[in-house]
Amino acid sequence: STILSDSIIMDFIPFKSLRDHMKSNSQSMSLNNKIYLIFSIIQSLRYIRDFRIVHLDLKPNNIMIFCNLLIKLIDFG
Repeated sequence: STILSDSIIMDFIPFKSLRDHMKSNSQSMSLNNKIYLIFSIIQSLRYIRDFRIVHLDLKPNNIMIFCNLLIKLIDFG
């Protein structure tokens, strides 16, 4: 059996990036939803920091967003 070291296994995410979401929904998104997204991004960064992981390429294109405003960070550079 092979042991993976220094690897991250990611989910398949069929939804769009935060950048695309902002382009298409920025005017219609409520302030509460915007605050929720910001809070979720901060929580995600805190979580990976606890494992001593640093995201080297954080930008809206590397934050995937689901229809229920769940986010996933991708492309850790």
